[in-house]
Amino acid sequence: MMDINYRVIALDPGGTTGWASYSALWLPGDPVSYSYESWECGHMGGPHHEQLESWLGMQRVQNYTVVCERFDDRQTGHNVNLVAAEYIGVIKKYCETENVHLVMQMPGVAKPFVKNENLKLLDLWRGVKWKHAMDAQRHLLWYLINGLPHRHDLLEKGWPNK
Repeated sequence: MMDINYRVIALDPGGTTGWASYSALWLPGDPVSYSYESWECGHMGGPHHEQLESWLGMQRVQNYTVVCERFDDRQTGHNVNLVAAEYIGVIKKYCETENVHLVMQMPGVAKPFVKNENLKLLDLWRGVKWKHAMDAQRHLLWYLINGLPHRHDLLEKGWPNK
């Protein structure tokens, strides 16, 4: 069995940090191909600063990208959950220290694009109890389709009418 050499981790940081990962054996070429694909997701609750940093380190492979939802302080009149900013700081520090590619995504970019129906068509839906993990999954899919490596095969399967 060959080692996984490509992984993208997506994070939806907050009091409960949702995470989603895509891992594969990346075979560069024309076209680029992937095998031994694996999709996983979950969440971390309670104070998890050290757990998050350690987990990011354990996920590292040769070609490793971290995608994280940005924290924007919007003047909405509601209480702001500043703990999200703390976890983003942990993520940024890890990626900077370990020289890991970090992509910060706008909070509203993934959810309008990746609906529950799209997740179901891709067999990535885990249910409403997994809200934060599903939000991370949305960010992961947005990156894989619209960033690199432009996984148009996912677009064709998850958005069949586009």
